[in-house]
Amino acid sequence: MTPLFHESLGFAMGYAEACVENGDIVGAVRKLEWMRNEAKRWKHHPEFPS
Repeated sequence: MTPLFHESLGFAMGYAEACVENGDIVGAVRKLEWMRNEAKRWKHHPEFPS
C-alpha cells in the first residue's frame, strides 16, 4: 500500500532525523531536498497540507 502524501513526508522527516543522529549529513540533505521538491510539485493541489 502506498502511503499518503503527508505520511510520506513524515517518513522522510524521520529518515532525515535518523541520518543527522548517525552523522550522515549527506543523507539528511538528500532527503530534505526530496521533501522540498515534493512540496513544489504538489503546492497547487487542493489537498496539499498547509
